[in-house]
Amino acid sequence: MRIPTPKTTLAALALGLFALAGCDEARQELPTGPKEEGTPAPQVLFDMRENPRPESWGPIPSLDLGTLLSPRVFSSGGPALTTEATSSGGLQPDHFEATLAAGASATESKVLTITGAPPAADVVFSLDLTGSMGGVLSNAKANAVSMMNTLAEDIPDIRFGYLSYEDYPANYGPAADNCGYEAPYGGSGDRPYRLDIALTPNVANVAEAINASVLGWGADGPEAYTRAFYEAYAELEGNVNPEFGPIGWRSGARRFLVNFGDNVPHDCNLNAVFGPTASTWSTGKDPGRDGQINTPDDLELLEVLDGLKRNNVTLVNLLVGTGFKDLWDAWAERADGLNYIFGSADPIAETIAALISQASQTIRQVNLQVCTEDAAEFGSWLTSASPASYTEVDVSKMDADLPFELEFTVPEGTEDGVYEFNVCGIGDGAEYGRQTVAITVESAADPPPPADDCEGCSAGFWSQNGVRTGAYPSGYAPGHLVSSLFEDAAGYLGDATLLQALEGYRDSRTRQNTDEGAMEILLRQAVAAVLNEAKFGDAYPAASVAAIQMAVGEALTSGDRAAILALADKYDRWNNNLKLDPVTGEWTQVGTCPL
Repeated sequence: MRIPTPKTTLAALALGLFALAGCDEARQELPTGPKEEGTPAPQVLFDMRENPRPESWGPIPSLDLGTLLSPRVFSSGGPALTTEATSSGGLQPDHFEATLAAGASATESKVLTITGAPPAADVVFSLDLTGSMGGVLSNAKANAVSMMNTLAEDIPDIRFGYLSYEDYPANYGPAADNCGYEAPYGGSGDRPYRLDIALTPNVANVAEAINASVLGWGADGPEAYTRAFYEAYAELEGNVNPEFGPIGWRSGARRFLVNFGDNVPHDCNLNAVFGPTASTWSTGKDPGRDGQINTPDDLELLEVLDGLKRNNVTLVNLLVGTGFKDLWDAWAERADGLNYIFGSADPIAETIAALISQASQTIRQVNLQVCTEDAAEFGSWLTSASPASYTEVDVSKMDADLPFELEFTVPEGTEDGVYEFNVCGIGDGAEYGRQTVAITVESAADPPPPADDCEGCSAGFWSQNGVRTGAYPSGYAPGHLVSSLFEDAAGYLGDATLLQALEGYRDSRTRQNTDEGAMEILLRQAVAAVLNEAKFGDAYPAASVAAIQMAVGEALTSGDRAAILALADKYDRWNNNLKLDPVTGEWTQVGTCPL
């Protein structure tokens, strides 16, 4: 922890750790993965007593920020994070140049390396300020700066924001109009959402906003979680909050919503997350921004959770007490986030840092694209990426090296000149690397000299001479199964040996004009491509064996016969040492089989 705890804060810290309302005293291991399917819905309706009035807590002390803030947090320009940048891999090569005529294309191979925490992150703290949350508010005030500094130690470019909520200050009924629920949601001073401070690198300002928080009431048990979650992503879909303005999420930063709460949202069926067979449990509708139920902007919990996921806002939920654990586990899983039972023995700063680290270890989708700032003008220049993306990338145990093959095409009619733009490696909305692309457009550009280091051998060579000459690369043998290279090759396609595939599956009855026939053609060339890449390395045009496997798997599972045959044609040309001239568009012989 970067900030020592001064003696003047011990009383407040002790209050925060001792008075967490409803906390489970037992320590809990960090969640290790999604819940198993078929989790039963809760069978007991929990005690939905009203929230205590805020005055029952007495005054919650605010802390002296001048005492808390270490000198390392300050700079001549005012309070700011200070952290050494850490490597998160990147995109290699980091520069690409080509000279092309309008309408011509060029290809290149690159590797995106992801080594851990995202290089940039936006973290918004979200706090339920209803009457039962006094202990958590005390804890947050006592540890606001250490929460932020601990996160900054792992993420070089980080910003923080803070939002809070109680509930809608109204009684919605009768029950017949509100999914069978009637109760006062909140008191006169309660709010369903407030943006206390938008995202900023200024730690002191965020800490001051947290310290300025006071408890509301919340009346009934359920609170406005759904509304707070909706506001956390609404601006990303063009719906900026008209009262408070934007949170300020950055393009290229990983987004986290760290929520503290102890109850459940308003929704017509909290158990809907468990499927249609679960019993219905209603806590009333969430009225949305207009504050009126049964209007078009009413919010549904599952739709809002899907919105968080759709907009790459990772929910990290800290639940005070265990009464609603199964529900919050399921809701967090629906949003592709985490739920953690936050107990009085848990150090708040280190717990949040550990949860965000865990949430960063799996990236749902990684792809290469023209960077946001250049996309409007140059997005169409990137005409092909193979593979289109990687999914469920795990960086918890080792670096992820992800090979791609890109094709850039100059649009017809482009005037001569030098055009520069950037390509970004994006994972769940966060930028993990970028490359500068510089393309010189010349209407009479001379074709590049043919390469003299392109080496490959045809599928026919490998089937007829590979065994006889002992040419198979180390680790490969003609008797190995096709499925050992391409796990998406199903049935007889994968059960065949490499030699049988190279021979064109001649013992099968499948014909070329069927889908299976197209797959046979692709697998014949793909097996040869793998052997060539393994044998000749950089002298063969593929980025890596893994890149070939990814592209083939994508084609086989696409069901697109044209795409399958197009990939087979590409590997056929590579295997026969043909290279596409980016200017003339013709295939040229640039090498021979060296075996």
